[in-house]
Amino acid sequence: PAGGAAPAGPTPGDAALIARAGADRATPNIRAIVDEETSKLAQADRFLVDRLIFWKDPQPAQAEVVNPVKETQRLQENAALGKPPNEGEVPVIKRKTPSLFERLF
Repeated sequence: PAGGAAPAGPTPGDAALIARAGADRATPNIRAIVDEETSKLAQADRFLVDRLIFWKDPQPAQAEVVNPVKETQRLQENAALGKPPNEGEVPVIKRKTPSLFERLF
């Protein structure tokens, strides 16, 4: 327009271009869809980074192993003294703390 006034709507050429591009059929909530997809990708990226950094699965807690020789001795002493078998501390085998190399592999 010559006077600088903006047209009330799209020109016939603009309308044809919009229709040809399919913009007239655009999803109205596209921004919400893009935000949702982007957040899913960010979560997937975070999971990948965590898997790369912490690549080894966590090990379950190790159960205590009873020292059979010392436990037999403890039970025999309890029996000789007339004490119940569940009195006293059960001797366990102490595991050594794994080295850094053992924890990595």
